[in-house]
This record gives sequence, C-alpha cells and structure tokens, in this order.
Amino acid sequence: MAAPLAPLTAAAVLRLGSRGLRHRILLASLRPCSSATPPHRSALPAAARRAPPPPRRFAHTLAASAATAISEGQADLVPGSTTSTKGRIYHETYGCQMNINDMEIVLSIMKNEGYDEIVPDPESAEIIFINTCAIRDNAEQKVWQRLNYFWFLKREWKANVAEGRAKSMRPPKIAVLGCMAERLKEKILDSDKMVDVVCGPDAYRDLPRLLQEVDYGHKGMNTLLSLEETYADITPVRISDNSITAFVSIMRGCNNMCSFCIVPFTRGRERSRPVSSIVREVGELWKVGVKEVMLLGQNVNSYNDTSEVEELEPGKNWQLSEGFSSMCKVKNMGLRFADLLDRLSLEYPEMRFSTNRQYSGAGTNAEGLHSRSILRTCPQNS
Repeated sequence: MAAPLAPLTAAAVLRLGSRGLRHRILLASLRPCSSATPPHRSALPAAARRAPPPPRRFAHTLAASAATAISEGQADLVPGSTTSTKGRIYHETYGCQMNINDMEIVLSIMKNEGYDEIVPDPESAEIIFINTCAIRDNAEQKVWQRLNYFWFLKREWKANVAEGRAKSMRPPKIAVLGCMAERLKEKILDSDKMVDVVCGPDAYRDLPRLLQEVDYGHKGMNTLLSLEETYADITPVRISDNSITAFVSIMRGCNNMCSFCIVPFTRGRERSRPVSSIVREVGELWKVGVKEVMLLGQNVNSYNDTSEVEELEPGKNWQLSEGFSSMCKVKNMGLRFADLLDRLSLEYPEMRFSTNRQYSGAGTNAEGLHSRSILRTCPQNS
C-alpha cells in the first residue's frame, strides 16, 4: 500500500500555488483508498476547498482520450498496411538511355533517405515519379496522358479508402522529373493542379526536401541548372538486376548549341565526371555480373576530365621563343575520351564498352586508343 501524503500546511499551500495544489490533489485521488475515513472537505485549507475535485476515473478517461486521438490521427491511413512511413515509390521513364540512368540515380538518392520500397503499380504508391523527355512531342503527349491518370488516382483515393479498396496509405505525391520539367517549369504546376513536385535534371539531390514541402501544403519546384553537378559520388540503383548490360553516365549537358536542339537548355553546359569515379562504378557493375557497359553522354567525344589534369597536360611546360608572344590560350587538355577507354580496358580487360553515336573529334580519339580498346569498343550506328 502506498504511503499517505504528508498533510498540507498554510505555508505549503502558498508555495505550491493553485496549479501545484491541483496536481497534488490529483495524485491523492489516484492513490488506493485506505480504510481510514477521508477528512471532511471543511477540514482542508481554503485554497484546497476552492479547487474542484478530480474525477475518480481520471486515469481511465485519460487512456480513452489518448486512444481516441490516435485513432483520429490515423483516420487518413489505410488500416492494416505495413508500409513504412516514408512511402512507397512507383516510377516511369520516357526518352533516352540517359533518362534511364537518371532514374537509377534518383532511386539511389531516395534510398539513402529511407525511401527504399519500390512498387510495380501506381495504385500502391505514395510517391509517383515520371521522368520525362522534351525532345519528341509524342513523348510529352504520353506524359500528359499519364499525369491525368495519376491525378485521377489521387482524387479517387479517399473514396477507395471509404470502400476499403485503397492500396496506398496516403494519396500519392506526383513528381515530374527531367527535361520536360526543365522546359515547362511552372506551367506543369499550374496545369489543373495535377502535379506536386517539378524537378530538373540537376536538382535530384533536392527531391527529399521538395517532397517534404508537399506535406506542409506547398508545391515543390527546383529547376536550377548546375555547372558542376555530375552525381559522381552516387552509385545508381540498377532497375534491371538480371541484365548483363548497364548504363554509366560519363558526362552531362552539351555546349554545341545546335539551332534545332533543346538539350543545352534542358540539361545545361557540359560537365565531365572524373575518370576515377567512372572506373569505380564500372568495377561495382563487374562484381554483380555485368559484361557490357554503355558509356553515356550527349557527345562522348567532348569528354574532358580536368580533375586529373596533372597526369596529362602536354602544354604545361611550354614557352615561347624570345621575342614572340601569343594571343591564343593553350587549351587545358586533361583526360579525353580515348584516355577513359584506355583506363577502363586496363582495369577490366574482360568487359565490353559501347557508346552512343560519336560526333566531333572521333578520328583524334581513335588514334590514341590502344589495340585492346579498339577491339572491345562497340560504337552504335543509330
């Protein structure tokens, strides 16, 4: 049996104040009642007489209130679901091989933030990623059709919950990624209010924050292009685990500014990944059984890794003869595409490497390749 509380004196009442006194009375009411007759209310100090007595079943009332609050907080969740609080991801990709590789980068970023569950259908997802293409009109039209369908799923979610047919815990957040997001920007957010997040190709690291903005009732958008972002430190999550081929991005963007092409405006200026990071990623693919790697870039022959420029800079120690001057700057050579292929062939002699269509400088690069690289390099003719 719990020991009885010490009697209150007038000085103790003054020290406790009204709030402390009520707390003390509450403690007394929750203690087991003894066989002794409780003191009459008139025997208590004046401050205690003014305080209303707490209900006898206060503990049970508090537990019931807590249970009610929990049930109300879970009213928007599907009962019986074991989904993690981060949310499940469904993704679709349209366009080139670079977009496929970008989606693998996005999934890796999300996995590092705890979003590690991927589902095969949008009805089961709390997050829907659609990676887009801005080169072909039919690809954009297909994206708009899919967005309308995803919006329908979002609007019907509450009705499905009421009828017990909902597969997801929360209404899905719809995110548009890639070149179409970079080209249209705010127009996508303003179009029928279908989309929650718009994210350009250089802002994928910001996706977790943009998704959190949606939880606070805001729209998320980041379409800033970068002069340095290559995602070199991120190991992509491979979408096709059983394939013996894989994509590896060696550079991003384009400097050519062709009059018919929108790529420089949707993917920004050229940036090349360090050779060391490419060799590391190819090595990880080799360990899981990949036999052929396609090296991706808008123009792979423009590859120029200046992070290791001290290893290959032919003009570093040059000087003009006395009496001569030059108005031309010596180009910073760095490591070129031929050097990358040579390094890869030395590190992984059993692997094959393919590229997308080569443009400028193909002859110059081919001259620098060793015979072992030429025999196992398979450029596409598409």
